[in-house]
Amino acid sequence: MALWSRSTSWVVLGIAFVLTTFGPVSFLWLILCGFSFIVGALVMLFQHGRAKGQTWWRESGSMKVSFPPMGLPLLVEDLRRGGKKIKADKRMTGSSIIDEVLQEVLDYTYRDYIHSWYRRISDDEKFRYDMRMTLQRVIIALSERAKDVDLVPYLTTYLVDDFASHIKLYRQALERVKAHQKDDTKPPPDLEAIFFDLETEMEKNLCRDAICLSDESERQYLQDLSEALLFLLLPPEDFHNKPFRYIVREVLVNGVFLPTFNLISDPDYINQAICSLCGEAPLTNDCFLLTLKTTDSVDELEAVKEKVDLDIARQRSKDSGGEDDVAVKRQLSSLLYVKGVCEKRIQQLHDGLDEPDLLPVGLDMNKLMVPGHRLYSLPFDGVLHNNVALSYFLEFMTSIGAQGYIFFYLTVEGYRVSTEQQMSVALLAEDGSTSHAEMPDLEMVRDAAISIYNQYLSEKVSPRLSIDAPMVKVLRDRIYYDQPTETVFDEVQARVWDILQDNPKYFPAFRKSQLYIKLLAELDLLKEGATRLDDCDNDSDSSRSSDHRGSAEDLLSSGESSSSNEPTAKGSDYTLTAHISTTGGDISWGEHAYD
Repeated sequence: MALWSRSTSWVVLGIAFVLTTFGPVSFLWLILCGFSFIVGALVMLFQHGRAKGQTWWRESGSMKVSFPPMGLPLLVEDLRRGGKKIKADKRMTGSSIIDEVLQEVLDYTYRDYIHSWYRRISDDEKFRYDMRMTLQRVIIALSERAKDVDLVPYLTTYLVDDFASHIKLYRQALERVKAHQKDDTKPPPDLEAIFFDLETEMEKNLCRDAICLSDESERQYLQDLSEALLFLLLPPEDFHNKPFRYIVREVLVNGVFLPTFNLISDPDYINQAICSLCGEAPLTNDCFLLTLKTTDSVDELEAVKEKVDLDIARQRSKDSGGEDDVAVKRQLSSLLYVKGVCEKRIQQLHDGLDEPDLLPVGLDMNKLMVPGHRLYSLPFDGVLHNNVALSYFLEFMTSIGAQGYIFFYLTVEGYRVSTEQQMSVALLAEDGSTSHAEMPDLEMVRDAAISIYNQYLSEKVSPRLSIDAPMVKVLRDRIYYDQPTETVFDEVQARVWDILQDNPKYFPAFRKSQLYIKLLAELDLLKEGATRLDDCDNDSDSSRSSDHRGSAEDLLSSGESSSSNEPTAKGSDYTLTAHISTTGGDISWGEHAYD
């Protein structure tokens, strides 16, 4: 502070000496001279620079020099150039064939459900890359988790049971609707309401009507399902990114789940799928006759009848004797049989009988159910090895809640065949005929046996097959501690065979049920049996039955007939046998004697 005050004093003293020596006018002239000197220097610099600039311009011509881009323009230019090309790893499942199809599905999914709206927001490919990588990680995680799922019991048992239960509920709902329609005092029945009421009774207070009947509830349910799937399949950093998770969820719901469910539940799509599947194999006589007997369309029956009449007229024009006379008569009798089936079904529909009647003309279900009525007696082993007979027996066992015995028997049969193949490979490997790469995995065989045990015989499963506890314990020890073989289930399977055959609630009760009579009707054994008992020498009936039989077209001209409630009498006059060759295998029904 003292230095500043001393400097100021000297400046003031200098100004005072100048003013007193030269006067105020000379001081102003001194300031003006300094200012003029500065202005003159600036003017000379400008003139000199201008001259130099004009000289440089004349020498360089019209050359233009651009300044290097800096800051934001550089970023814009980099974006315009497209940046670095993104390379994506397209491997997902380990199979190139499957990966190519999945990549194509992802391309279509992005094109139809993401690019359609994202292109209006940005053209940055990074989002598309991130979306694809996320979907690929989801597919990889799903494939890894699918390897841990035991698909065999699910596809062969649980899924089949759910589908059969759904069909059973639908049929019961149709029966209630028909019962309501017969009562004029009741309001018009609602099929959907009845169906879901039956579902509530079966599922014990569980009903899905809210999801199935409301579009908004269905969408909400699918969103919750998608959230659960994304929680299990997405990496944690992607799942906790809410905007990204919501985008993926909505794409799954609106682009995958809803369109898929709407498509597979569309009647037109179902009919087209059935037609495409039927087009791969020719229509058999059995299927054609069964369709005529069960259809509810009078127009279709009339159209078939019209075509049959034309063929009958054409065949009758050829019926003039000669070498082809026998073949023509057989063809004519077959056409007359088909015409009779159409006329019978048309008459049933006109009479208001919606339920198809598979019984031959002149036979009554009530009369056939009377104790002591003579019917074909199909053996138990033949029923288990025949596709048509097994389907009826399985339906009966399902109606009483005992279908597990049949499923167990069939599953063990499949296990035996598969294990025999594995064991044969193992024997070849011991002889040196098989390479190490082709060695069977015996642990997989053990796992299959454990899966069968846990599904049907474990104490934790419900319902559990009623098998002797010591037998089940021995089986468990063999499965877990012995080398797996194809005969490990033989003792238990034989016990299940005896239960099904001898228990009065199972096969004996099935032979006294309406389903058994319907089975005989579908095999055309009711009419044939009556014909043989009445007149075994009737050639016309024998010829017609061999030509027109619906489900057992090649059934031999004789069949087994016995009382369903009385023992077979001794001292027979003749022997009858039956043989089916076109309904699932060559099965001999056996030989028995009758009065």
